[in-house]
Amino acid sequence: MDPKDDGGTAFPVRFNRYGERAEGMSQRDYFAARAMQAIFQGAGSIHDHDRDWCARVASISYEMADAMLEARKQ
Repeated sequence: MDPKDDGGTAFPVRFNRYGERAEGMSQRDYFAARAMQAIFQGAGSIHDHDRDWCARVASISYEMADAMLEARKQ
């Protein structure tokens, strides 16, 4: 897997109860999760689909996230 620009953190940096830096998820992961959520809303239950369909949705979700990160650069 080639390294992708993850867009940095999706949410402001926070510190956990031990005072350690906890950055959370990347913008790329956040965008992919939101894209996947939208796909599932239109597709019904995940249980209605096979493992290959789920893998395709995950792949498409990250393709959409990468496109969103690229569009932000323009």
